Amino acid sequence: MLYPLPWTSETGITKNGERFVASTKREVLQFMPLKKNKARRAYIFFPLFFLSIILVSNYLLSLDPKKELQDYFLRNWTIQSGLLLNTITALIQTQDGYIWVGTGAGLSRFDGVRFKSFTKQNSILSSDSITSLYEDANKVLWIGTDGGGLYSYEQGLWKNFTMKDGLSNAHVRTIIGDWRGGLWVGTDYGLNLMSRDSVHVYTEEDGLYDNIITDLCIDNWGTLWIGTMQGGLVRFNEGVIAVYGYEDGLLNLSVQSLAADSEGNIWIGTLEALYLLKSGDGIIRSVFGTRYTPFTSLLEDNQGNLWMATMADGLKRMSGDTLTGLSTDEGLPDDFIRCLLIDRDANIWIGTDTGGLVQPRDSTMTNITRENGIPESAVLAVMEDRQGFLWVGTRNSGLCKMKNGRVVETFDAKTGLSYNRVRALFEDINGNIWIGVFEANDIALKIENISDPDIRGSNQFPWFIPRLCLNMRLNGGVVKKSRIREGSFFYQFF
Repeated sequence: MLYPLPWTSETGITKNGERFVASTKREVLQFMPLKKNKARRAYIFFPLFFLSIILVSNYLLSLDPKKELQDYFLRNWTIQSGLLLNTITALIQTQDGYIWVGTGAGLSRFDGVRFKSFTKQNSILSSDSITSLYEDANKVLWIGTDGGGLYSYEQGLWKNFTMKDGLSNAHVRTIIGDWRGGLWVGTDYGLNLMSRDSVHVYTEEDGLYDNIITDLCIDNWGTLWIGTMQGGLVRFNEGVIAVYGYEDGLLNLSVQSLAADSEGNIWIGTLEALYLLKSGDGIIRSVFGTRYTPFTSLLEDNQGNLWMATMADGLKRMSGDTLTGLSTDEGLPDDFIRCLLIDRDANIWIGTDTGGLVQPRDSTMTNITRENGIPESAVLAVMEDRQGFLWVGTRNSGLCKMKNGRVVETFDAKTGLSYNRVRALFEDINGNIWIGVFEANDIALKIENISDPDIRGSNQFPWFIPRLCLNMRLNGGVVKKSRIREGSFFYQFF
């Protein structure tokens, strides 16, 4: 929805749920509710000249390890937000920027505004119970299910791999890829190594102490580490299997989660405590303060902090030797956390058992002005693309492409734009960036594409153009603006 207020308007939302607010009064901000069924990744702004961009939340700042977890605002998505189910079983961010959410009722793709769901009713999935997600180097999304085997999803095409194709069991628990291009799939009956032409299965007959594979990780040296339901920790290196159990310091053999950190250490989450196997010494030590806590997921962020999901004690974070937590006492909707994700912007995503999807967010506001490199502070359009770049359209100085709060590229009349006044931005399904530019008198709108020089400045308007405006009719090449009441406009094609 567009808000023709006299001094401010909400201009957009990123895939991470962050809001851009533009204002003609730098000292005043007004936050307006964004209706879920109206939000688009294309934005056009009518009567206002904006003097600054305010970026709300953590677009520029990841979570501060020095800040207490309870000091963060928690954003929560549930069934009411479009989720299939409030039980989140798997999370991943693919290279195109989407967040994929596995649930017990199907798979959803999240663009930061809405969820697109895939179930047995609209896909080839034979089981809606999603257990694991992994994207390989070829941008193929692999989906593990409980009872339906393994699926791949690539550019809208689905494939299913079952026991008929050599998979050892239809109940898939965990998936990971190695540096050779092999795909490792842990199931309720053995570990599968899938290559292009074959599937090799490892079970107790090959040296495992348990056939139920709960989690997998690969360390800095390419060694595969295997968690089992009752058989402890397994190291698999060049076909050689080594098992870690009671005699090695592991007091509980039910390994539920694994993580290899940047220093080559292996973190082991069991149903009883968290353990650490330091690189090089082969000794497993219990981590102080974690006894009697079942750990379901472990992740290291880019600052070396370890994030831990627990079955009954919420979220924990270890920064150095300091262990902090976040639970229902501090606003978390559920203390049973099933999975975690750290996205490319260092945001943490939390998948709970009954409370839906949660993201801790910093409420810090960052004012982006000329000091950050934009040519002027009068901003008319803002958009984030799928690669995480921020596009900023100005009133008289063209278009800026930004990353991490700094301008990396500019486009204006000297470098290909017809005019310098940018009023609309859109990214299509192929990743092309479309720009609506106006003449100085604000009468004619021209749609341009900077991603494809062959259609730059074209009058072949894409399908989304009618969605850019409140009221318009598509008849041909030029857009004319008309005033229907004070502060509001509509557009006609003629």
